[in-house]
Amino acid sequence: MKIIALEGIDGSGKTTQSRILFQELKEKLKTSVNLYECCSKDNFWGEIIKKLYSAESDSTLRPIGRPRAIQELLYGLCARANFRKINPTSDSIVVSDRSIMTAYASHYGQLPSWYISLLEPRVIPDLVFFLDIEPKVGLERIANRGIRLLDEELGSLVNFRDTYFELMERNRPACLAKVQFKVVDGHQTVEEVHNQIRAELEGYLNLERRVIET
Repeated sequence: MKIIALEGIDGSGKTTQSRILFQELKEKLKTSVNLYECCSKDNFWGEIIKKLYSAESDSTLRPIGRPRAIQELLYGLCARANFRKINPTSDSIVVSDRSIMTAYASHYGQLPSWYISLLEPRVIPDLVFFLDIEPKVGLERIANRGIRLLDEELGSLVNFRDTYFELMERNRPACLAKVQFKVVDGHQTVEEVHNQIRAELEGYLNLERRVIET
């Protein structure tokens, strides 16, 4: 199984790009392809997350979910539920909208690595595309979302982006030592971002002797 993850701050376009890439690979690749939406809230645990962390939620509930250990517990269980939906085979390619790397970037220095690894599904990406945008741009893009989570604010986006680069470049967790990272300019058009991802991925898959049909 090969796992291709798309990462970035909120508003970077990773969900749009993961769905485009999944559809294209599903149509053209000579193997099974799955879409893993790691942080989708469409399950039991996701509903709890929305109730605890939505900006519109009852403030009396927030203290329950305030500890980072509780946050990671809920998100880890949510990710596990989402991975069970796809049931990939050993020769599948999985396009992953976010991954365990998000958990590390969100809690680096706040929670021990062993705790994150224990809770998150053991889904380690082989290749990560980080769609990089300025946090202010990300905030503008998500302004009209139906549900706004408490961490979707400028300071949180800045910290996430900075921490992600720190983990990629210097302090990478041991379990991610072999992961390949590609930084993509997320300010480009949707088509330009997809074309860059596809060009990089086609070369990677060819190295793995998986041929994209023309």
